[in-house]
Amino acid sequence: MLTAHGLAELADPATQAVAELTATACQFTATSDVDLSLRYRDGTLRLIAYDDHPRHTHPRLAAAFDARRRAALADHSRVDCRV
Repeated sequence: MLTAHGLAELADPATQAVAELTATACQFTATSDVDLSLRYRDGTLRLIAYDDHPRHTHPRLAAAFDARRRAALADHSRVDCRV
């Protein structure tokens, strides 16, 4: 994906970071799904992994988290942790 967008020089470090993020998320999540978002803006590649941790109990925090997650995962890939 990165090579197709002219970012081939980021492929190796991004692959390493994605492997670390998904391995850690899969190790600690209660479910088998992890969402992964990759974004490149202003010369920065941003990698975000979300697991299915329990919902926040405080309504304002829950709403803020939900909004941030939706925005971050607008273009996402789902990683299956089952082996």
